[in-house]
This record gives sequence, structure tokens and C-alpha cells, in this order.
Amino acid sequence: MRPDADCQNDLPLNDITILVVDDVRDNLVLMQALLNGEGFHQVLLAERGQQALDILASRSDVGVVLLDLMMPDMDGYAVCRHIASNPE
Repeated sequence: MRPDADCQNDLPLNDITILVVDDVRDNLVLMQALLNGEGFHQVLLAERGQQALDILASRSDVGVVLLDLMMPDMDGYAVCRHIASNPE
């Protein structure tokens, strides 16, 4: 789906804030460049699971989380469980 397509609430998809979580900095830079190139300009980056959770706790505008599953300290599965158990 292209970012200029409308979703159910008529917001353009390129207005969605995307959080990318990966412990490899090169992957974060690549994902940001790819997403920006597709018209997504609100891209947040986190290098650790806890940093991602902190971002989610402080911002209500994150609509999509792209999450690496294999990270040190807190893996992506733990982050997913935390997000699922805290829907706010």
C-alpha cells in the first residue's frame, strides 16, 4: 500500500509516525532512508527495547512499530509482550 492511500479514518498513511527498533545502527539508518523515500517523514528510531518503550510511553502518535526480535537486554518478544499488556 502506498503512503498516499487513505486508511479507515481518512488520515493519509504518510502522516503516521513509525517507530523503528533495532540494535544495529546501520539497519536503523537504512530503514529511515527507505521509509523517508516512500513518503513517511515521521520516523522515530530506538536502539534498545527499553528505549522503544520509553518513546511509546511519552508519545501517543506512534501508529506503527517495526521491531527487531533479536536484541540484547530486552528482545523484541519482550517488547511486544509489554506493548500488548499496556495498550495505552
